[in-house]
Amino acid sequence: MAIFNFNIDSKRTIWYREFFEVEANTAEEAKEIAIKMAKYDEFDSTYHCEVLFDTSENISPQENDNQATQELYLNDTHEELIWNNHESK
Repeated sequence: MAIFNFNIDSKRTIWYREFFEVEANTAEEAKEIAIKMAKYDEFDSTYHCEVLFDTSENISPQENDNQATQELYLNDTHEELIWNNHESK
């Protein structure tokens, strides 16, 4: 009997925690600046982040614009998709 290896690629959601500094005269002013930065994704390259692995969750194809979020491959080839959770192959 032979042994076959497989891999499944899964798309998930996950949270990141990003750290940054704001220079301001008061905490209220700093909060306003931070909110603006968050709204417009205006972070510079001086911040760092952590991946919050415990927040990882599977998402459904419906939550992914009706695109697959899991794809199964025979590990030796990885060329042929043999199944996905959006449509049977």
